[in-house]
Amino acid sequence: MKQARVAVRRVGQDGVLDAVRDAMESCCWQEVVGADSRVAIKPNLCTTIPNRMRAANTSLDVIESVIKVLQSKTNNIVVVEGDGPRHTADQAFEVSGLVNLARETGVRLLNLCNDQLVTEHHPFLGDILFPRTLLDSEVLISLPTLKTHALTYFTGSIKNLWGCVPRPDRILYHRFIDRYLTDLCRKFPPRISVMDGIIGMDQRGPVNGRPRDLGIVLASRDPVALDAASMRVVRLDPAQCSHIRLAADEGLGVMAESAIELDADAELPRVTFEPARMDWALRAMNALTGKRWFRDYFLFNDLVFYPAKWAVNVLRRVGIVR
Repeated sequence: MKQARVAVRRVGQDGVLDAVRDAMESCCWQEVVGADSRVAIKPNLCTTIPNRMRAANTSLDVIESVIKVLQSKTNNIVVVEGDGPRHTADQAFEVSGLVNLARETGVRLLNLCNDQLVTEHHPFLGDILFPRTLLDSEVLISLPTLKTHALTYFTGSIKNLWGCVPRPDRILYHRFIDRYLTDLCRKFPPRISVMDGIIGMDQRGPVNGRPRDLGIVLASRDPVALDAASMRVVRLDPAQCSHIRLAADEGLGVMAESAIELDADAELPRVTFEPARMDWALRAMNALTGKRWFRDYFLFNDLVFYPAKWAVNVLRRVGIVR
């Protein structure tokens, strides 16, 4: 069986840069990134809400550290993200500090929804759009955060590719998310993944969950192995994550513990994550996302959505929604 390496590094007194560099070097990143390679970096920028960003988004320190490591071989670097349903990628770049970082480091920022788009046919989704920049990139680097997810159980390197779909209403694909994520991993395979586990999130991830201090970063050239190993670090079961099973079954990486070499520089965090629950409110929303009336009059209508969200959260607190 093919062996994959996953590096785990503690973020200690030497700081994030040393931990990221050491983790990337453990994975021999220089074998993947050539001189002046065209590199696209995909962080997780899923919210612009200030008190949620610390645990929900990839930290600026991790993004900056990866850029600095890469710039020893190439300056042809673009940081990419797609619009979300309630914020644009440009807003996410601004509030996360990436606009200033790009100015300081000379990297480019790209809203994938504003990129040149190429139409390709998907077997059951029909005609779909892909960003030209990702198609032309030589190296895609996924920078996820270590979090639970109510719909996909876990959000890691592969789930982070969801933001590569250049449309803010990509939630309408949620009914097929595990299949589509696997197809995205085949289309845009991360050549290197660096996971931000400095502050993770469990319970109601990927945005509304509980922050968990872990103090680690992880890296691998195998996105399936990285996601599976990081789940095991926080006592989650990779077999519960459907898109990871699919990706492994289709040869996009390995998930078996015996097939993964874990290179850790210190004792792993002793923490058990509580999975996100897929309650009936989330199940109903997911089932209805394919209906245009639901998307137009509820999901993307802030005057209806936010009061309904508040009411559901009240019902969750009193135990009616579970």
